[in-house]
Amino acid sequence: ETRSIPHTDIYSHTAAGRPWTNHEWPAQVIFYEVYRLAGFPGIIYVTALMGTTAFAMVGLVLRRNNIPVLIAQSTLVLGAAAVAPFMIPRPQMFYFIFWAVLLYLMELYTFGARKVVLWIPLLFFVWANFHASMYLMALLIALYLVAEIIIVTGPKQAWSKNHRGLIAATLIGSLVALINVNTLSVYTY
Repeated sequence: ETRSIPHTDIYSHTAAGRPWTNHEWPAQVIFYEVYRLAGFPGIIYVTALMGTTAFAMVGLVLRRNNIPVLIAQSTLVLGAAAVAPFMIPRPQMFYFIFWAVLLYLMELYTFGARKVVLWIPLLFFVWANFHASMYLMALLIALYLVAEIIIVTGPKQAWSKNHRGLIAATLIGSLVALINVNTLSVYTY
């Protein structure tokens, strides 16, 4: 409506006028456009589509790992039940999709598709602009690398060489995340 991103709190009565980091502005623009075009039913359908897409991607990861169908389906149903209270039309829905995309990229990476690391800086950039949970992306990659150190059977030097691209992509992505309307506050919010 105002065609600008607010930088002061205009929504609360307790902090009105105080500096505010709107770290979810692209998500809000998308939800607004969906509402403008399709009203509340459109918002509901888009939210359902986002949740379904995120769980479908997790299902792909389970399938790639040859998890038995009953266990995979049970896992997805329990996961859906656990996050159901958070599957509402809010910018965090993008978090679920980005998390699933990262999980899928890491799965491809694990099975030898090393070039998927080229997508990581782009995912950092997009995620940083859609939701403040972007730092969790670096955490998941760090956990992956720690797990790799624990289970590595060869020399540590070979491990470092094998994962140099992932480490570099993560560091570059952490810097690329600063390219947003909030710059450094993406990390301090």
